[in-house]
Amino acid sequence: MNATLRLIAVALMSATIAASGATPAQPDDRVVAYEGGRWFRSDRFVPAVGYVEAGVLSFRRPARIDARVNLLGGYVVAPFAEAHNHNVESSTGSEARLARYLEHGIFYVKNPNSLPRDRPAIAARVNTPTSIDATFANGGWTGVDGHPSALVRRNIARNGWTEADGDGGFYWTAASEEELAAKWPTYLAQRPQFVKAYLLFSEEFERRRDDTKYVGWKGLDPRLLPALVRRAHDAGLRVTVHVETAADFRTAVQAGADEIAHLPGFRGDMEREMSDPARFEIPEADAMLAATRGTTVITTVSGATQVPADGPQAAFRQQLDALYRRNLRMLHRHGVRLAIGSDRYNADASDEALYLHALGVFSPLELLRLWTTTARTIFPDRRIGVLEEGAEASFVVLARNPLEDFTAVRAIQQRVKQGVPLPSPPPAMMAALDERRRVIEAVLDFFRPPRGQARWLDRTWLVPAGLDAPPDVEVDAATARAVIASLGEGPFCLADAKAGCRASRGGRLQISEIYSSGAGTARVVAAFEGRWPPAPARPAGQQIFVLHKDANRWRIVDRLPISAGS
Repeated sequence: MNATLRLIAVALMSATIAASGATPAQPDDRVVAYEGGRWFRSDRFVPAVGYVEAGVLSFRRPARIDARVNLLGGYVVAPFAEAHNHNVESSTGSEARLARYLEHGIFYVKNPNSLPRDRPAIAARVNTPTSIDATFANGGWTGVDGHPSALVRRNIARNGWTEADGDGGFYWTAASEEELAAKWPTYLAQRPQFVKAYLLFSEEFERRRDDTKYVGWKGLDPRLLPALVRRAHDAGLRVTVHVETAADFRTAVQAGADEIAHLPGFRGDMEREMSDPARFEIPEADAMLAATRGTTVITTVSGATQVPADGPQAAFRQQLDALYRRNLRMLHRHGVRLAIGSDRYNADASDEALYLHALGVFSPLELLRLWTTTARTIFPDRRIGVLEEGAEASFVVLARNPLEDFTAVRAIQQRVKQGVPLPSPPPAMMAALDERRRVIEAVLDFFRPPRGQARWLDRTWLVPAGLDAPPDVEVDAATARAVIASLGEGPFCLADAKAGCRASRGGRLQISEIYSSGAGTARVVAAFEGRWPPAPARPAGQQIFVLHKDANRWRIVDRLPISAGS
């Protein structure tokens, strides 16, 4: 059967299951036999029949079978997971991000810093058989003016957050054990599911502590981390520590942290450079200690793909790739437990996994194991991340063998979560993307040049706009034509290293963030560079566009400039 016929057959099969009532809101007690598939077992795929009853997987033939599903030779793997991302929230576009996770076979997500007040709003949309399962740390622990305080101040300046979202909300500060002890009961009352702490260049903590130059580029006093870990463990909570340098890594491991969030050097230094690569290289002794103590390290390195390998920062990209290879090989050689997470707002762990594959550190088998078992670092008490007797009946079916071609992890034919077949593509994703597109087009209309004038479009806007094109890859001609066609009159250019765009009169427009502050209201962060002949000139620089929705049409009601210091 060729690929087209197979996809048609799968689509018809899914429709038949849905029509027969096999997509319940909750797992039921019907027994469904999934036949004709190759199931991943340890190091290979083997033909088998999987039986699902009440959300549980079995490979033992039951006394009765109520329904049969033919997997048409597909390759069955455990679902994927995202160990670090902050995009599980209630803002505009959240439905699209949740649906994107399911579309990429990612069923489990860990949010290691979140607004406590946002959790009730998102609660009904997660941790169900038809959505992702997620855990939340609430606010993380840091020092005065430490990360992520600068982010909070920017959102307050944009009128999206309030002062209450600062200390005691999105983050907690402690300058002494006494302050930590005093705040701890209130912190626990917000019911975090794990604890997040921040170390940023902790080897320079004393020098950075009172220097305003380092606002947002410092963290918790490293001497307080052991006390924080003890309190968290006494409360039955695991601890995840954000690190920037190898010294941060060592401090976190020695303090007894359960997880390290980020490989050292995951974003370079404050200038987004790699002036001293040695400070980010993990020493062998520290890797051995992490392995001995069972510390998990979350990767979060695919942000490097936003630095074009052939662009003006090509040398920086080469440094990043080389550093990540060295650190990953060091950890892998000593058996340190790794987990895959991206920490990329408009991307997910599938982008991270594909970048790890491109680095060449892991074989496809090792990477498949790593990505599927990441689920157990998020929910360590659940039988997930494996296809074995008595595990949760959650799996994805691939069209090709990922051990032969790891990119097959994107070729998903079916998804089953806790015994519930999931539709593809999810209708919620299509509706959410349509809504985001309308918001963005309202901003694009503001910048639309006079007829006949050219405009540059930064290709990074494609992802927020809802087109599944990673910003780090070349946008092909067909995609470019589709984008141009969807925007109406032109001519247009995609901002890229193309002489035609460089010669164009117009500007470069980038839409970097979309979020909401209530029903029918949206805010878009957009930046424009260039000129708009003839007059009047459009405003340059980064701005927030405030939009309201009237009769299914979005219109701009306010513009707020963002200063360089905000």
